[in-house]
Amino acid sequence: MNFKEIRTFRALKNRDYALLWSGQLGHSASLWVETIARNWLIWELTGSGTMLATVNLLRAVPMLFFGIFAGVIADRVDKRKLLIVAKSFTLVNKIVLASLIVTGNVEVWHVMLTAFLMGASMSFEMPARTALIPSLVKSEELNSAIALNSAAMNGTRVIGPALAGMLLAPIGTGGVYFVSAGVYIATLIATIIMRVPPESRRKPETSMWQDMADGFRYVGREKRVLTMMLLSLIPMIIAWPYMTLLPMIADDVLGIGSAGYGWMYSAAGAGALISVLAIASLSRVPRKGIVIVSATFLFGVFLILLSRSSIVALSLATMVFIGMVSTGTVTLGNTVLLTVTPVELHGRVMGIYRLDRGLMPLGSMAAGALADVMGAPPVLLIMGGLSMALALIMGIGVPVVRRID
Repeated sequence: MNFKEIRTFRALKNRDYALLWSGQLGHSASLWVETIARNWLIWELTGSGTMLATVNLLRAVPMLFFGIFAGVIADRVDKRKLLIVAKSFTLVNKIVLASLIVTGNVEVWHVMLTAFLMGASMSFEMPARTALIPSLVKSEELNSAIALNSAAMNGTRVIGPALAGMLLAPIGTGGVYFVSAGVYIATLIATIIMRVPPESRRKPETSMWQDMADGFRYVGREKRVLTMMLLSLIPMIIAWPYMTLLPMIADDVLGIGSAGYGWMYSAAGAGALISVLAIASLSRVPRKGIVIVSATFLFGVFLILLSRSSIVALSLATMVFIGMVSTGTVTLGNTVLLTVTPVELHGRVMGIYRLDRGLMPLGSMAAGALADVMGAPPVLLIMGGLSMALALIMGIGVPVVRRID
């Protein structure tokens, strides 16, 4: 049997979605390799949790500054061309930073600047890529397509971080950055040869400011969309910043160094892959609101377990479960928004939705600063407890959550 005939992979029967997905695969592999190299480079240069948080802040804060503007642009222009421009800009930044590292000229501010610039290009790429999916697949394939998009992100998360961690010692961070750039070329090629239906973009008839206002008005008016936006803020600000602390956990608590740090990321990626493939296998997931709240609560539980563990095997197993619940919430949230929202608003709604990526560094900065004072495990404990409490408040106190299906 052709694997594309299996329910899980049925969206890949569409040529241009398959190319979009292949591009996401290359993009994600490059992203995870770069993430490991960047965080370890900063840890080596500074030895500071605050600096780790700062570089992640600069990587993500463009989502806050440019996210809704990028969504408006995605609704007005050819999304394929927008992706090509954004990816080309990212590739140049990777090559420049890799060159600075291997020549011995890299400084902390170089890492900070390129992190910000790549975050800026990412803020334009993400809403365009996600908003393009419904134009490339049939409506009954949308659940599979969104989940497979997430599977590409998290499947490479299984291999990329572990590979990057193992390569850091023999070829250095500069070499790893060159590997990341080389992989990224594949995603650019896949995007260039992709064909996009003309109905995936609309002829602008209003100003960009009016389009932006229309997007916010729609989110405020559609309670299911607004609720999903608010629900996504809990893990993004409170729980997801746990990733900033992983170099400290790997080095100071578990004593497993850069290779072990990569394996921790990979373990979370394995859990995430299990989660999204399960979602892709279903024609629909019932009672999505309750599932998302429950997963957010469990996210907190597993963070607490990670905070109490000094055993490598237990920590890696916990990371698998963290990957499962954290990625499941994001995948289901994307499905709800793209199903509920009219196609002409997809770019703007996804741009607004991605603003939470810009707010995540606020949690990362707090987590990094606290970890410098009290250590990483107590901070993880606090993050887990807050995530559990806020999930309960949303699940019990906001009735709309229980009606999202």
